[in-house]
Amino acid sequence: MAGLAYSRRQPLRGLVALALTALGMLWLEWADELSARFAISSFVLTFGLRYAYLFASFNPDGIAPWLKARFGSERAFSLHESLLTALLFAQRSSFLALLYTTERPASGPVGTLLVSAGALLTLVGLGVSIWATRVVGIDNFYYRDLFMGPQHVSVELRGPYAFLPNPMYGVGQLAAYGLALLALSPIGLVAAALNQVTLYLFNDAVEQPRLRAATNIFMETQLRYALSRTLINDPRSDLQRRRSSRPPPRIPRAPR
Repeated sequence: MAGLAYSRRQPLRGLVALALTALGMLWLEWADELSARFAISSFVLTFGLRYAYLFASFNPDGIAPWLKARFGSERAFSLHESLLTALLFAQRSSFLALLYTTERPASGPVGTLLVSAGALLTLVGLGVSIWATRVVGIDNFYYRDLFMGPQHVSVELRGPYAFLPNPMYGVGQLAAYGLALLALSPIGLVAAALNQVTLYLFNDAVEQPRLRAATNIFMETQLRYALSRTLINDPRSDLQRRRSSRPPPRIPRAPR
């Protein structure tokens, strides 16, 4: 989920993982030299780049159709995943830098209580995010369903999706608030809230319309299948002598 996918067989993804590891090591080396102004500016820049890419990707004339037309579906998705990984890693690194440069020391029982609450929220948020990603798969974490089209969208009703509508966008985001509380950084809480609000905007404007389209396709397929079975079983129909149709395919979809 952090983009360090060394087990991937695609050479491009391996190179991206190595590059991100190197950047992470440099970040650790330079952490003490970062200023709060630089960290905040970096977060705003990487936040803007990531969501500009996401909102521009999945329209009919967006980045995803252009990549698929130029490179083919699978190679295009590998490029998309690599770029999105780099943008996500950059945003998360800048968020950590923002927390590091704006942290405050915990003092008194109130500070201790906030830090303890932050640790709990971080564990809960990370746990739910990892659980949800294991259910839908790492490819759908990087929006393979949106990239490939509504036929690849699926509804999951197991794991955290059995009782949470959007575990990654909802409870999963508690990790960011928890880290902000661990640092006692008010601007970190603002950054976490900004990220979550934008995720919900992306869900409403981009993901949900495609989910509804995929659901309509699924319902239409089911209705056609039911109608064909009814006609086949009707003794007055000459379709009874025809070969039975195969069950309709399952429409994939991975909610966040």
